[in-house]
Amino acid sequence: MREPRALSAVRPQRPALPARVRPVFVPAAIASFAGFALFGVFTSVSPAFLARFLHVDNHAVSGLVVALAFFSSTAGQLAVGRIGVSRSLPLGCAVLFAGLAFLAGRSPRSCSSSWSSPPSSAGSGRASPSARPCPPSPPSRPWSSARR
Repeated sequence: MREPRALSAVRPQRPALPARVRPVFVPAAIASFAGFALFGVFTSVSPAFLARFLHVDNHAVSGLVVALAFFSSTAGQLAVGRIGVSRSLPLGCAVLFAGLAFLAGRSPRSCSSSWSSPPSSAGSGRASPSARPCPPSPPSRPWSSARR
């Protein structure tokens, strides 16, 4: 049994990484950060995107879309064993980029909403002359508004 040490013996340690792990850690950390950020943006924005632009205001459908994203993440993590560690990072990044390109290609660009207007019109107080206004958002449900 060990003797109890004084609290003064406990000191903060500098984070360290073994030398043989360093070449793998940096690319994996960057890919994990990018994947986590995009996953967070997708799961937070997709219900509003479905309601505003696709006029799907069913909460079950919005939940299903978010759940499919989580299930896809789980399937990708389970596939690492079959694909191999050396090929899983480049393949995962390619799939992540393809999904991002697909979403960017499917986003509505024909209207002048604040998030789809070109940067050249940002801050000018007006949209570009060729832009037309976005369709109105679906009316809110009476039970979803705050009570007064």
